[in-house]
Amino acid sequence: MILNIERVSLEFLAITLCGLLLGPVWATSVGIASDLIGFWFNPGGAYFPGFTLSAALTGLIYGLILYKKPVTVMRTGLAIAAVTVFIGLGLGPIWLKIMYNEGYLGMMAVKVPVKLILIPFETAIVYWVAKALMKTRLFR
Repeated sequence: MILNIERVSLEFLAITLCGLLLGPVWATSVGIASDLIGFWFNPGGAYFPGFTLSAALTGLIYGLILYKKPVTVMRTGLAIAAVTVFIGLGLGPIWLKIMYNEGYLGMMAVKVPVKLILIPFETAIVYWVAKALMKTRLFR
């Protein structure tokens, strides 16, 4: 948790790989399930359906960009960047503003640098794991 505004985890990896291997429908379902299960086991306040919508859209974006397409650094980076911009920097701060009435510009001052720094790291993690998975029976 960075200043109680940005949570850094490997949760994105499961949804991304689901989008890559199973497509947008399954990745959307996994996004929804991960949000609901995460809230159930670690509630950090009141449930807010906006975050479930964000998780569903995250899976959809990963599935649409990655499913049945060659795994490249550019395509992986595009998927990560799209989710970062539209969900992480677009919808996420809106949900937090609605829930907690936090200062939007103050949140963005913390979120933007952290999210931009994370894009290459998340891209590298997904790319390396996907390349390793391509050598297994999952891709044959």
